[in-house]
Amino acid sequence: MTSPYDDGADDYDARFAADPRTVQRYRRLEAPLLAAARGRVLDLGCGTGRLLPALGGVGLDPSAGLLRRARATGLRVVRGAAPALPFRDAAFDAVVAANAVFRYLDAPRALAECARVLVRGGRLALHQLAAHTFRITPPHAGHPGHLRHPRDLLVPAAACGFAPESVLLYRGLRFWPYIVRLPRKVAAGLWDHAVIILLKQ
Repeated sequence: MTSPYDDGADDYDARFAADPRTVQRYRRLEAPLLAAARGRVLDLGCGTGRLLPALGGVGLDPSAGLLRRARATGLRVVRGAAPALPFRDAAFDAVVAANAVFRYLDAPRALAECARVLVRGGRLALHQLAAHTFRITPPHAGHPGHLRHPRDLLVPAAACGFAPESVLLYRGLRFWPYIVRLPRKVAAGLWDHAVIILLKQ
């Protein structure tokens, strides 16, 4: 199993940290993910383990190169993929999927696996990107895994036994504060980041 992230693993963190706007933006986006993660936590798509010191728990990623970086700092990580999580049933109290990792996944299968490894009452906290949003400048290339609407993820999540606890919609900015949370009534067509907290029933 290889990953497109393997080749760039050595400078992955440096590239992320090179733009202070990105760092500030993701700090705001990840705050509700961190707040939802209590007890035994799985960081799904952990990469180099950037969030693991704050989360505790264990990280999982398919990229051997990124995991090599994580292990070098003493973090607990496992190589694997979301469609077949290498953990027993009800092993975790929370699963975190940051940095839009769900765009790379078969959402129904990944949601079913997250539900399996979570205890009843456990939380799946994830970040996703919008497929379409209003832009003055030309948009970045889209991705088939981006959301047209939060219900694109909420509907398959409900089929796996999840209920939405919160859906937070944000708009990234080029200037400070680099991202703002939008009221749901005005978010349609404007949001480009979603943070969704799901509760396993």
